[in-house]
Amino acid sequence: MTLTHRSGRPPIQDEFTDLPITAQAKFLRRLERDHKCKICRQPTCEASRWYCLPHWQERETKSIQAQQNKAIERYMTNREVRKIRAIHPKRRPFRDY
Repeated sequence: MTLTHRSGRPPIQDEFTDLPITAQAKFLRRLERDHKCKICRQPTCEASRWYCLPHWQERETKSIQAQQNKAIERYMTNREVRKIRAIHPKRRPFRDY
């Protein structure tokens, strides 16, 4: 008796088959082993373990923008704190950086 998946395909037999992890975790480990992008299954770039070059660049751009937004938010918060201290020297602001 051979085991088959309900789709009719035989189960994958590799080093991840018997691990006590979810099917999704096994799938992601297989992608990493085969150097495939998590999104489009194209070969990964050298800079990333998980993404092809276009998806890696997209994620880097978003990451840089998020860091810049945090810096702007921090600056604005510091300005607000200085304003509050100028008006009410003894009052503690909601955040103190």
